[in-house]
Amino acid sequence: MTPDLHPWAADLYDLYAQVWTRLVRGVRDRRAPMRHPTLATVTPDGKPQARTVVLRAADKTTGTLDIHTDLQSSKVADLRATPFAVLHVWDTGAHLQMRLEATVTILTGPDVAALWAGVPDASRQSYGSLPAPGQPIQQALDYAK
Repeated sequence: MTPDLHPWAADLYDLYAQVWTRLVRGVRDRRAPMRHPTLATVTPDGKPQARTVVLRAADKTTGTLDIHTDLQSSKVADLRATPFAVLHVWDTGAHLQMRLEATVTILTGPDVAALWAGVPDASRQSYGSLPAPGQPIQQALDYAK
């Protein structure tokens, strides 16, 4: 229920709730637009980079989103140098563009043991592949999981 607010504030309150509803749906529904947002980062030498990621968790209470990536990926180097990013998604059905600015925390080792345990085995095989993410390959499936 929307608290007693000025009309414009009530609209913002409703939009905020709608965005979080869509984020949470993106975690659960493989067909939801928020499932595959674009993550934008900046390289250590200042070049912008954007790539599609998978939204793995969304928690409105803490205001956090989780994405997973291979520690060998250039995303990690970018985010270690500049721990800020933007997630972007266009929801065609709702005619809604979402741009979410984020401060990033990279979790590794014991910090992710419980998260890792919840990742399906088929998805786990996508991490630690050879060659490392971002390295050229001759053909589409020319890598080892």
